[in-house]
Amino acid sequence: PRPIAGVPVPLPLAREYAGRYVLSSEIRLTIAATDSGLVMSRQGGSSQRLHALDDRLFVRHGVRGFWLFERDSTGRVTGLVNWRDNNPVAWRRETPLNAELPDPCAFYHANSFAPRPADDDDVLGTADYGSEFVSAVAHGRVYGVQFHPEKSGPHGLALLRNFVGTCARVP
Repeated sequence: PRPIAGVPVPLPLAREYAGRYVLSSEIRLTIAATDSGLVMSRQGGSSQRLHALDDRLFVRHGVRGFWLFERDSTGRVTGLVNWRDNNPVAWRRETPLNAELPDPCAFYHANSFAPRPADDDDVLGTADYGSEFVSAVAHGRVYGVQFHPEKSGPHGLALLRNFVGTCARVP
């Protein structure tokens, strides 16, 4: 596939997004506004320019994945989400939700959120983004996933099919 190309970020918009963002306990980013747009840097890493696809969605040229700035209802910037390539989920056990899916199985994550179940037995699957995080949980017939099955290709559709089938069997 052809790489996605964005445009330089106008300085007024870049200033709105400048700041420090924590994506996980291991990943902290600094976004700086410059005359030529947004520059992202990670502690100990090199700086990389972000290019706009629209006023909230950005790419780094030559790197797969997207960066999305979140805003609250007043329009204030509240966070940064990294939409990366599909991250493999390692299953801890089989349930009706993940039946017949490969182990590991790649899904499309929005990596700024990670559940922390009170009971480790509820962890269904984990993925890695700088460190391991819980990506799927199951407790009885209650399931939760941190990834986007609807954006995860055939495996995501299979998981959704499994979920619908599970719901159809509930009395």
